[in-house]
Amino acid sequence: MQTPLLALSIATGVFFCVWPLRMNQSGLPGPAAMFVYACVTIVAATAILLLSNGAWQAIRGRALSVGIQAGVLNVLGVLAFTTMLSRADAIEAPKQILIAIITQTTLNGAWAAYQSGSLEPRFLLGGITALATVWLMR
Repeated sequence: MQTPLLALSIATGVFFCVWPLRMNQSGLPGPAAMFVYACVTIVAATAILLLSNGAWQAIRGRALSVGIQAGVLNVLGVLAFTTMLSRADAIEAPKQILIAIITQTTLNGAWAAYQSGSLEPRFLLGGITALATVWLMR
């Protein structure tokens, strides 16, 4: 097992668990929450970009085009996510976040199956189980 990658994956899970709950507690409406999120993100991303060797040179051509497409999808996702957070109370928010994560995980599993060229029974069973979980939590 790749320990640094595993550690980063766990850290990602922890931070992605905590930030939406804190944003929900802020009481900000969806667009305002997205604005605050984006401001902090742009400041941090700019600082990290300036400190990274060769990162500016990588932002061109196909990489830039695909990155912009991913950015647009991220905007749509964050707007939907922050709107959901702003409409859910503190008790409902964790359940709605879990539904979003299960949906994301299921789609990533489907993409992994597609990329591998085969639909393994465990992917199929995992997807069905995830969809059942979302249905039961609604």
